[in-house]
Amino acid sequence: MSGAGDVSSVGELISHLELYLKDIVELCGLNYDNDLDVQAGPNLAHPLSFNTVELRQKMQATCETIERHLVHYRDQTLSTEESVELCISDLTERATAQKPELAFQLALAECLDLLKAQPTLPGNAGVGVLTRKLQDVATEVGLQLFSVPNLNDDAATTITIAGNILVLDIELAPKGTVRRVKLEYASENAQHQYDDMADQLLLKFLRDGDFSSFTRNLGDLALLDKHSGFQARSCLENDLLSIHKYEMTMSESADENHLTTLLLNGHGLPTMHCGRIGTSLVYWASPLALRDTDWNLARSSGEAMASAMSVDGVWMAAIVMEPSQPLPYLPPTVTQYLVEPNTEPTVDPAETARYTVTTGLCFGGANLQYYNPLPSSEHTLPLEYVMVLNPPVPVALHVARQIMGVTATTLLPEEDWWALEDVLTTQVPSPVTIRETSFHGGVSQDARQEYRFGIEGRAAGILIRRIPFRHTADVFPILMTLRRQILFNHLFQSCFNFETYTFACSFSETMPILRITLVEWVPGLRLSFLLEAPMSPLSGGRLELSLKDDLRIDIQWMHNDGVQVEEDTLRRVTHVLETTLDVSISIQEFWDSFSRV
Repeated sequence: MSGAGDVSSVGELISHLELYLKDIVELCGLNYDNDLDVQAGPNLAHPLSFNTVELRQKMQATCETIERHLVHYRDQTLSTEESVELCISDLTERATAQKPELAFQLALAECLDLLKAQPTLPGNAGVGVLTRKLQDVATEVGLQLFSVPNLNDDAATTITIAGNILVLDIELAPKGTVRRVKLEYASENAQHQYDDMADQLLLKFLRDGDFSSFTRNLGDLALLDKHSGFQARSCLENDLLSIHKYEMTMSESADENHLTTLLLNGHGLPTMHCGRIGTSLVYWASPLALRDTDWNLARSSGEAMASAMSVDGVWMAAIVMEPSQPLPYLPPTVTQYLVEPNTEPTVDPAETARYTVTTGLCFGGANLQYYNPLPSSEHTLPLEYVMVLNPPVPVALHVARQIMGVTATTLLPEEDWWALEDVLTTQVPSPVTIRETSFHGGVSQDARQEYRFGIEGRAAGILIRRIPFRHTADVFPILMTLRRQILFNHLFQSCFNFETYTFACSFSETMPILRITLVEWVPGLRLSFLLEAPMSPLSGGRLELSLKDDLRIDIQWMHNDGVQVEEDTLRRVTHVLETTLDVSISIQEFWDSFSRV
């Protein structure tokens, strides 16, 4: 650190203050360029990582010396009016010359304000500061922390956070930079082939100073450590990875786009430790996200999959374990629920009172066999599997009850139900309802579209964020039920959504309006539209869209006057609708195709 020393010139003192500021910049880990522009470096400083008291004392002493010089200059030098004018001129020139220094000081002040509000620690905050922070985290989640001190200045410090079988080693450089993170277990049943990806995830959190995510993930591990839940977690993870390999072999022979097929119709695309410790499933993507994402590349690494899952229009479910009442699980001798396909299940005669064999579906309607723990099993844990949905999914009341029927769990109490049409339209309950607004759609060759919601009453709906479940066999029916609701939501929002799908169209004011009114619906299953247009034989007809169990869309045309539409037209419109999931574009194709006949 530079020192002020004995100087007599105000200019030299001000220059020395600048040296102090440069020292602060270096301590803060910021970049200081010759043009006096301050930019954030790779790490943000923490106020405890350098001696602010010493700096403040030195700078205050320098400022007091400057003040004494200025008082002496005022009383001894500025004795005449002429000398005052000369001084003002000199100060003006000096101020012009010092504008870059002022810009630097203002930029530094902004940086220091950011540092005061920064709640996290940097990667080089210092071994002592980082150790204390990690001690707080370990205490919060119920684990113990041990630290091996440096033997010399060049040695690394190893911090160990441990539980019953969980061991997390964090290696710090002398300045506090996190070099390495290693997650291990004192039991072979808890080890997993993808633990190195968990190491990289936790290392990223620490290097980024993201202690919130680090604490949440360490808390997940601590919960499993406390209740001996690692074997139960591994059973489900092994199942999902094995099922994915099996579905891959089935889909590769049936469809060249087998990855997107499994994403939309199978158990999804599993990935390990992507944003959260454990397994995540990518189980749905919009047509745009499917087209713009290289899913083969996304599967190649956790970082690539994390990038893919951050794309708008991608739905994923992180699978974690949370506290619950005691539930039966498989004994430690069994490593997964799934009976390997094309093999016969084997149940130890001594274990018949603990678990049996059940069946479940997978891609293509194929049956899988699973070992199923019985309520009479003595092997219980106060934990349950939970799907954490990102983004949350708005579902209809009967859909939520269908999911609860699969999982034998409760989602939310009745008072949390909302009007589904309002949730889908505005994303939050709003005084402006869908019934008060018309929505403009696409422009056909000779008509522009106007949509209205014409259904009396309100449809109960809920925004689902998490789904507790009991067994791997529950995963597929849950995903298929969610997919059909998401598909329905896409279709509904393509013509009734304030923020996303309402757009201004270029059309002539004299162009006739094709009014399209939603007159009947079964949320999650069916939409029925009434078409009205002057001077058109289609006026008065109904176009009904129904969602099948396999997520195919069936289109039916009904007209009281017997106006028929060719089957080729309906097939073409169905293809457009399944490709775009946009009602407006599909009705435009329907209208134009009929007009061309």
